[in-house]
Amino acid sequence: MYVEIGHYFFILSIFVALAYKKKNLSFFFSLYFLVLTICFFSFLFCYVSSDFSIYSVFTNSNNQLPLFYKVSGTWSNHEGSLLLWCWILSLYGFFFCFRTRNEVALTGAPLMIHKWIALFFSVFLCLTSNPFLRISFLSTDSGKEFNPVLQDPVLAIHPPCIYAGYVASTIGFCLCVSGTQQKKHTAREINESGKLKDHCGKRKAVILRSVLRTITRPLGSAYWKLIRIWILTCWCFLTVGILLGSWWAYHELGWGGWWFWDPVENASLMPWVLATACIHSVISFRLNSWTFFLNIVTFLFSLLGTFFVRSGLLASVHSFATDSQRGIFLLSFFFMASLSLLKKNRTTGAYDHLSEIEQILKLQLTLLCIICLVVLCGTAAPVLFHLLAQREVSTGAPFFNGTIIPIFICLLLVLVYIHYRSAQQAHSNHSVFLCVLFIIHVIFIKLIADLSYLESFCCALCFSLFFSFFLFKPSAPMNMILSHGGVCILITGVILSNTKKIQITQIMHFGFEQNIGNGRLCCLRSIDQLHGPTFQSICGNIACVSNHDTKAAIAAHHYFEKVISCVQSTDLASDLTRSVDSFVMFPEKRFCFSNPETSTTKVAIHTNFFTDLYALIGTGSFETGWYTTIMKLPFIFCIWIGFVLASFGGFRSLIRQLSKQKLNWN
Repeated sequence: MYVEIGHYFFILSIFVALAYKKKNLSFFFSLYFLVLTICFFSFLFCYVSSDFSIYSVFTNSNNQLPLFYKVSGTWSNHEGSLLLWCWILSLYGFFFCFRTRNEVALTGAPLMIHKWIALFFSVFLCLTSNPFLRISFLSTDSGKEFNPVLQDPVLAIHPPCIYAGYVASTIGFCLCVSGTQQKKHTAREINESGKLKDHCGKRKAVILRSVLRTITRPLGSAYWKLIRIWILTCWCFLTVGILLGSWWAYHELGWGGWWFWDPVENASLMPWVLATACIHSVISFRLNSWTFFLNIVTFLFSLLGTFFVRSGLLASVHSFATDSQRGIFLLSFFFMASLSLLKKNRTTGAYDHLSEIEQILKLQLTLLCIICLVVLCGTAAPVLFHLLAQREVSTGAPFFNGTIIPIFICLLLVLVYIHYRSAQQAHSNHSVFLCVLFIIHVIFIKLIADLSYLESFCCALCFSLFFSFFLFKPSAPMNMILSHGGVCILITGVILSNTKKIQITQIMHFGFEQNIGNGRLCCLRSIDQLHGPTFQSICGNIACVSNHDTKAAIAAHHYFEKVISCVQSTDLASDLTRSVDSFVMFPEKRFCFSNPETSTTKVAIHTNFFTDLYALIGTGSFETGWYTTIMKLPFIFCIWIGFVLASFGGFRSLIRQLSKQKLNWN
């Protein structure tokens, strides 16, 4: 019964969207949100109750899955993810309408655009990817399940955060498109008032222009406030989603890193970069044309990212669809929206006289757009070459690192210059001190950390940017310090972890000892077999000893091996190893019952806050040995701390903007 209820309410949501009227905004969006809520939770209950008469449940779930993964399986497939997209879109529309329910003149045009976007996704979902589609035979169980690599608690939260960021850009898009039309109308009136100069005199024309600007400024301020709120919402959720996805890739994939320039990763990175640029452009009212453009392009790249995930054209470990026809609808909508909007919304700024800081800020925005364009070219190049030239081209880390790193260094340099240039107006006597401080940073990092000059230069820029808030901007908002400081710590962690990384991959037999770094001794003790509810696995038992004296470390290792062999409990073993400064890691290689030919890797990671020891087990046998990879990754914690600080600063800024009654321009 709940399947039919969900299906009927899903069809009803399309008719509710068609019956939209401006007179009853609150009633319409409350009804639309209620209808899609019933529809979404009916679909979720199909997974929880294992209703295998639904095609989506039959192909992505089974009875052996834990309840948590059954719930997350709702949005880990093509149909469920788009249904979640539509539900979040209705939720945002409800919040937007509720918050601005007393300003019908402000919300009428944006909500009309919101209605057509919601209608498009509902019709697209109904025609090409109906989540309530039934199978033609009776089944009480399914031998299939969604990708075992995706069965991770962190990754279960990752997709809703990415969708929440994508959909938040939709509201900003609606505001900017409607605001652009209003801006054109106002600019036309102001320009026509200039023609009165010949008939009414210069003084009357100036008075008329000031009156028109005074009339339209309150409505414009309300638009800017809402645009800033929704672009911050987009940026915050995308940051949290990228953080969770990077954490999952680091702990699950076994590649020894957190970012691999995967097409799906790039799909979320491009809107994040554009949202970052938009947050900086909305600071100045004179850059309103940039704000309009960046908001619109952020939404369009969110659509493009949705196409990348669901088209089946790009190979990825977390891509949903294998049918490219369904992604063609999204791609066609992307191109139609791009051509129509970029043609009609060629806005010109109302202010032609920009200050030096604003001109440098425009350069910063341009560099961010170039980074986004490079990521787009590198992501789409394999598909375009395959379709147009019938050639196989791959773009990996060498391409992205070689093109983006120089642009990013220029961006950091511009960002540091903006901060110090704005502070120099009040502290002109600090210019010499800044030069000395910068040189000291370069020399210090070069001598202490043994980095290259380019890496030292990047770290010096990060330190200079971080310290600028305390030296010259003590009254800067805390959210600004947290966000920029988090990005600086993140970049520093990326540089140091890649430079100081140690990796050893080789065949290890039982009792084989390997030195990792200074005084770190690792030994493969045994290979065990484990059984889980949906898998069986081989588990490596790797003992590690840490000591500055190698001989003492070897003696401690042999003592550790004798004691640990008599202990069956892992917790008790860990307690015994503390006396000899040792620990044990248990990497796994899992084989699922539903598909024994597919294997997944469970990485063993030991963290002492400053350094991660990273181990994984590969293929092998008891006779030939086992392929084993052991890595030493220092300063990885800086990456996670930087992400968390940036996210916290973004959410703090969002809460601060929500509590404001109006946007104060500097």
